[in-house]
Amino acid sequence: MNHSGEWQKFNDTLLAHGSWLYGNDSSRIAFDALFVPSSEPYKAMPVRQRMLIVKELMFCGVGSTTLESYLSSFTSLDEQTIQEIFESSSTPEFSSLDTQHPLNWFRGQEAGFFHDQNMCDAREGGPSYRMIIERLEVMTPQLFDRLVTQPDPLIRKRLVYLEHSLTRPTIRIFPNEDPVMNEVEDRLLKQIGSYPPDTRAGYGVVELLAEDIRSELDHEYRDKKSVLIRDLFGAIENSDVKALERFRSHFRNARVVPKGQRGAPDKKWLYGQVWDLTIRKELSKLRGVKFMLPPMPGVNY
Repeated sequence: MNHSGEWQKFNDTLLAHGSWLYGNDSSRIAFDALFVPSSEPYKAMPVRQRMLIVKELMFCGVGSTTLESYLSSFTSLDEQTIQEIFESSSTPEFSSLDTQHPLNWFRGQEAGFFHDQNMCDAREGGPSYRMIIERLEVMTPQLFDRLVTQPDPLIRKRLVYLEHSLTRPTIRIFPNEDPVMNEVEDRLLKQIGSYPPDTRAGYGVVELLAEDIRSELDHEYRDKKSVLIRDLFGAIENSDVKALERFRSHFRNARVVPKGQRGAPDKKWLYGQVWDLTIRKELSKLRGVKFMLPPMPGVNY
């Protein structure tokens, strides 16, 4: 791609909107495939995929008129054709195309590939709220500055999706199955100024905040979690291996007895093996001990 000032300006526009079309060195757009009907790439690209990309450009404020200045070096692109394609993307036929769908941020395929695809068999990835929590936990000061100066919650979410896709390009983001988690991630993004990366006490600040928000929104979830923690605490305090088997999934490597050991495990060892920080925090309260967050992992700033 031409790296002139105009091209850089175009790519910066995509970055400012957290667009999945953005690339570190260049955008992910093949303009011939979008706007040159006589080209082979254009003929090969599914129409809905093309329209999804065009709608994404429009979301970023890049319309046919704006695009012309960026494409002056492409003699094969016709101004009238570009305008007609942009107009086509707004017709009712393509109204269901969702530029905010999280699967659009997967970089393992070309831009726009996953919309309308059946992803039920895909396993590489996780729900939106999980990916947002993970990215906010280790966000760089640069990402924090970009987020905190952007008041629009939707753009904040897109910026986090974008950061995720650039740092973990082989991992998909799926929509949340639980609508409560949509509100959790929205609240996390709205409160971004309350947990800048250089003031963290340790790793898990965002995880614990997300748990507090979820418990506030979903009382049934909160109550079930409280019962689980109470029963788990009792099983550990009593060194009841049979009871602990019920909670195997909450221990690292699903192990409730140290490898090679026979008999009841040490209580201190058991508490240390609980992997969920939100559960460990509540167990610390029941034990009357200070809860310590693990140290922040190394991050390349």
